[in-house]
Amino acid sequence: MARLYGEESNFGAFLDSVLDRVSEIIVYSGLIYSKLVEWWVGLAALSASLMVSYARARGEQLGAKMKGVGIAERPERLLILAAATLLDQLNVGVLLIALLSVITVLQRIMRARSMMVNVQHHDKE
Repeated sequence: MARLYGEESNFGAFLDSVLDRVSEIIVYSGLIYSKLVEWWVGLAALSASLMVSYARARGEQLGAKMKGVGIAERPERLLILAAATLLDQLNVGVLLIALLSVITVLQRIMRARSMMVNVQHHDKE
């Protein structure tokens, strides 16, 4: 909405990110609490999803460009969850989210390492 009305701000971006994480916690907690997924599957997906966001935020804080890095960013995870819901395969879908999220975290770690090592090499020259 802020972009639509031309009223973007750093605080708005921060708040948006925080609320995205809160919504992920609520969704996965609800799936676990209602026993729609195995508790360990839900916890794995929640943990890995939060790490995807953390890896991006921390990498960007240290100067690595992380936008678009990884196989399972938030939109992809939401699509998988929607498809799993429609197919009545929540446990499988949430497990897939967990696995793809771990891969995404690893991709972001590799990108951050690559960018930070390249910056260090340039600094030494």
